[in-house]
Amino acid sequence: MPNILNSKEKSPTISAKRHEVLYREDIKTAFGYSLVGIAAMLDALTGFYEEQLKNTVESKTTEFKQLIQENIAFSQRTQQALVAIALGIFCLLLIAYF
Repeated sequence: MPNILNSKEKSPTISAKRHEVLYREDIKTAFGYSLVGIAAMLDALTGFYEEQLKNTVESKTTEFKQLIQENIAFSQRTQQALVAIALGIFCLLLIAYF
């Protein structure tokens, strides 16, 4: 069971380890250090992204944009060909009927 100490200067809290007492000021300090650690980690990740991944992501983005444009153009040509075939069949049926 964690110890809880009474102190007029600090507000006690329950510690996670046995026989250890943490105070709110200690928790605030630890939280501040964790925020500094998170900021450093974010800086490191940002640096890694800019140095290693940014060029790759941008090149792949442009490559996929080109592929999408080619796919759209191909589907438009296919649609035009299908419409032309359907009109041809309709005209042949119209000629055969009359």
